[in-house]
Amino acid sequence: MKIQVIGLPGSGKTTYIKEYLDKKLINNTIHYDTTNFFGENFEQNFRNKVKYSKENVIAESACGVYIPNSEVIRLDIPADIRRRQYENREGENLDIQYESLLETRMIPAKYTVTNKKALFEVLDKLLVRNN
Repeated sequence: MKIQVIGLPGSGKTTYIKEYLDKKLINNTIHYDTTNFFGENFEQNFRNKVKYSKENVIAESACGVYIPNSEVIRLDIPADIRRRQYENREGENLDIQYESLLETRMIPAKYTVTNKKALFEVLDKLLVRNN
């Protein structure tokens, strides 16, 4: 199962995914974050890592990457909360124009969730269905 969790910076993607994997102790599920891929071909390298993985994958990025047969979940946290979380993490405000650009580039999501509980429910549904 290939799952993508997308959402604007500060939405909690990394925190929630790590918490989910720690709590659920799901075997054969790995987490890839686009921020750990570098260079000119980072997007292609990310796509290939996810696409050709033999394990279940939860892939995280702001906008998503076209990966055939992946399930896409958009984490859509209210802007005031997301911006506050970003500022707490980065020590500066998120550039509104950059945020807007990211939003226009998001791939379509099959699921949209607005909180951690809803994200966990969708992940449970997808991962249990696959095991």
